[in-house]
Amino acid sequence: EYRFANTGKSDLKVEMAGSSCGCTGAFLSEGANGNVIILKPGESSSVKLTYTTLAPGNVQQMVTLKTSDPLRPVVYLTIRGSSPQNVQVGATQLFFSTEKGQSGEKTFRIVGPLGMTLGQPMLEGKFWTAEITPVSTDEVKQTWQVTVRQLENTLVGQEKAVLSIPTNHGDMPTITVPIQSTVRGDLEISPPTAFIGFAKVGESKIVDVTLRSRSGQPIRILGTKLTGQGHELLKLEKTQAVASAQHTFHVALNSAKQGYVDATLQITTDVSGEETISIPINAMIEK
Repeated sequence: EYRFANTGKSDLKVEMAGSSCGCTGAFLSEGANGNVIILKPGESSSVKLTYTTLAPGNVQQMVTLKTSDPLRPVVYLTIRGSSPQNVQVGATQLFFSTEKGQSGEKTFRIVGPLGMTLGQPMLEGKFWTAEITPVSTDEVKQTWQVTVRQLENTLVGQEKAVLSIPTNHGDMPTITVPIQSTVRGDLEISPPTAFIGFAKVGESKIVDVTLRSRSGQPIRILGTKLTGQGHELLKLEKTQAVASAQHTFHVALNSAKQGYVDATLQITTDVSGEETISIPINAMIEK
């Protein structure tokens, strides 16, 4: 776990940019919005790194962070260690992709030496359950099957968690497997990110954002809000006020002055489980 703090005088944006392999997971602490967290001056947070190995030997992997600090726009975090020769974990990461209201299930196997024991699995995240079942034992090794289930009430969008399994193995006291899920809701946004692009001071630009129901059910818009950096340079107009299966929003750029827009359009609806829809909006106004 790595801790970091905002020692400056303005908001600090920290974003997960990726890792050197799928076996390495990175998770921001509570308060993050997915892969992004914004810290006020004086606030601190942390990022937890996990690594799951399928093969024995030395380990060296890297995670990349992007920040809004002009002096440190990119930060690299490194994991180094070694994996035991006689323990094999059959999953580096678990991915779930479901529709809203559906459950999911993934399984993998762990192989370890005789005498090795596995404790009760623990999950950071309330949308999954896990159980371990012994499969086989021979003269030199034993095998377990791990079953992870995603619950029907998992939130629409992306969620992350970490599965931790304690063991009595001296070189691997804990087995960790990152979990990531994508739950597709009924509401669909096009485009998912509104990039207005580059504009000169005084130039007008408009981008349309469409919200529609994939099932054709009417959607009632309860409210809209623009937030984030440069949101005051945007003007929002909705073309339809009644309940409809599709709504279009005009987002106009007011380029009266130079600046950068890294804002979010928040749309509040009456659709259960999809009450708040967020769309990133980016633009750059140059001289």
